[in-house]
Formats: sequence, C-alpha cells, structure tokens
Amino acid sequence: MVRWRTCRSIRSAITSLVVVSCVMLVAVETQAADALVETPVKELGRVYSGGHLKIALSPDGTRIASWEYGPGGQVPVICDGKELPPYDSIYQLGFSGDGRRLGCIAKKGVLHFFVCDGKEVGRVRSWNSAFAFSPDGKRVAHVAEVEDETCLLLDGDKQPFSGPGKPVFSPDSRHLAYTTDWDKSVVCSGRKSPTYDAVGVPVFAPNSKRMAYAACRENVWFIVCGRSQFGSFAEVGTPVFHPDCRTLACRSRVGEKWLIVCGTKRDREYDAVTDPVFSPNGKCMAYGAATDGASFVVCAGRKSPDCNKVAWLGFSRDSKHLACVIERGGSSLMTCDGLDGPVHASVLVPERYEAPGGKLRYVVIDAQQAKLVEVDWPKGRTWEDVFRADGVKPEEKKEPVETRRETGTERVDEEEE
Repeated sequence: MVRWRTCRSIRSAITSLVVVSCVMLVAVETQAADALVETPVKELGRVYSGGHLKIALSPDGTRIASWEYGPGGQVPVICDGKELPPYDSIYQLGFSGDGRRLGCIAKKGVLHFFVCDGKEVGRVRSWNSAFAFSPDGKRVAHVAEVEDETCLLLDGDKQPFSGPGKPVFSPDSRHLAYTTDWDKSVVCSGRKSPTYDAVGVPVFAPNSKRMAYAACRENVWFIVCGRSQFGSFAEVGTPVFHPDCRTLACRSRVGEKWLIVCGTKRDREYDAVTDPVFSPNGKCMAYGAATDGASFVVCAGRKSPDCNKVAWLGFSRDSKHLACVIERGGSSLMTCDGLDGPVHASVLVPERYEAPGGKLRYVVIDAQQAKLVEVDWPKGRTWEDVFRADGVKPEEKKEPVETRRETGTERVDEEEE
C-alpha cells in the first residue's frame, strides 16, 4: 500500500513537471515569435562612450574603432579593444572597404595629420580635412598640405585642382570624385564641372557609370546628374540612386517643410524626413518622417504606427523585410516587420548588414562593450504587415525636369546612357 501511494505520488509529480515544461516551452516559443532573438557572433571589445564620441565600423561589422575627447590630455584610439597611439583630437575615423585598414584625421598640438594604419602619412590643413579608402581597400585619397597648397593626394600622387573637399570612390574603385574650389565645383576622374555657388558631396550609381551631386545657384538648390539638372528647392540632401542607376531621390526643403522627391514625383510634406532608401528590387522606397511631434516610417507610400526617432533603415536582400534602428530616450533597439529586439545603449549597423548566411547583422554596445550579433529575418511576416494598405498615401506631384547642356561634364564615362 505504501509502495502504491509512493508510485502514485511520483507519477503525479512527473505529470506536473511535464505540464509545467510544456507551458514554459509554449511561453518561450510565443516570446520568440513576438520578438527578434539576437545571436552573438563576435565580441568586439571595449569602446568609448560619451557626448564627444567618434566611432567607426568595418563594412562587415567585424571590427570597431572609437575615440572620445578627454579634457585631461591626449586620448588613444581604441580599435578591436586595443589602444593605439593617443592624440589631442580625432575628427574623422573610418575603415577601408575590406576592413583591414583604419584611417583618421588627428590633431597633435597645433598640427593636423592624416593617420593611416597607425602611421602619420602627412600634414593636413585643418580638422575638416577628409580622406577615403576605395571599396576594394587598395587605394586611399586624402586632403593634404603640399608646398603651402591644399590639394588631394591619391596614393601619394597629387591630383589636379586646389581646394578639394571630401573624396568619394565609385563602387568598382575605378573612379574618384571630389569637390574643389572650396566646395564650388566637382571633379570626377580628372574632369571638372561648371562652377556653382556651392556643391554637395558627389555620389555614384551602384553600377559606377553615373555620378550626381547637389548644387546651388542664387540660393536655389537642385540636383545635377550628367548634363542634366532637376529640382528647385530651398535646401536638399545628398541624392540617392535608385537600383536602376538612372532615377534619383533626395530629401528637399520647401519653405519650412521637408519632403522626398523621387524622379518627378513629390511625396507628402513633413516637419522632417531622413534620406530615403530603396529596396533591392527597386519597387519600394522608405524613409523616416516626423510631423506634429510624432515620428514614423513611410514605405511605398504607406505610414507605419508612430515610433521614436528613426536612426537607420534597411531592406533585406529579397526586399520582403524592412529593418529599423529606433532611438528611445538614450537607448536604441532594432525592429523588423513590427518585431522588436532587446534594448541596448547603442545599436550600430555596418554597411554590409546582411550576413553571408542571409541573416541581419549589426553591432550592439552595452557597458562600453561592443558585440556583433545576428537575427533571423522574421518568418511568415513582411514589411507589409506593419505598413497596411490603409496607411497615408503620398500626394504625388509632377515636377518638370530641366535639362541643359554644360560646357563641362560630370559624366563618369563617355557613353550616352
């Protein structure tokens, strides 16, 4: 009798344990289905944090470098958790396209230097001097002082025209563009554009065959691409090429309002908008917007629910998913198709944010420690589950494109496209 009662008690305990385990399993599965689950990939080491922070990621996110101003004296750059030689100030910090090289504009005493791979390559004019690595990591261009002249050096060779600004390489690393005449014209592969009152940083199309930039004459801003120009605005952002390498989009200000212009179409006006991003298949365009104190994302003309500040946007390779970094009260989190990830002190997204295996890859920082993580793109969901068809549609307005021939050319090649 005692044995039977003991066996029955054991059997009841096992049954209760199984029930509890099943409940816990269902809870875990439900939680996983309603949130992004981050999988650690690599510990990146210690980083600085603060209001005067300079931070850079390698394009694949596997390396990180940071520097923070220290009023007590020189502060070293931290790269991959290790300290590099210290400087009074660091103004720019960046990795090469292959992630192997690290460059910065640094100040020591009253002098400014371009520092590459820990070595002072040469003197530069001031803190706002610029540099750039080619996407393949084999070439580097930087603004320098040579015989009391401010010029651009490409792998140590002096380039034509003085007063250069930020250099930009084409995606195939074959072409170099930069502003010159103290930001009044653009040079591409040695050919100079007409002179304007002001110009913005040039950008290349994904196929490296076209180049565009913002320009201003008589307080009117417009976009220049090849021998054509379009738009007439109080202010414009950096143009963004559509995947078709022909259509351009940019954020533009009209009066006190901002809007996105894509080709000849104008979206709704808002208090503020971010630069637009296109899906790889070219069918969707997304950007962050704010109006009347509310922030949200607009994708393919559809408005998301209200959220906090949008810091980054990116589509998946198959164009089905849209990921966003949201900043909330000093913290950040990744969200995708309506699913939120954990909250972190900071979330940074590398240039190549889709890992070789197809997962979403980014860097999270907590307690001055950086870590590379990956998440699966949500299964059974797409960006359309968040941006419903009853969202706010944009007001499409046609704006004629003004085409004119220039005495100079901003075309990358000589073939008419």
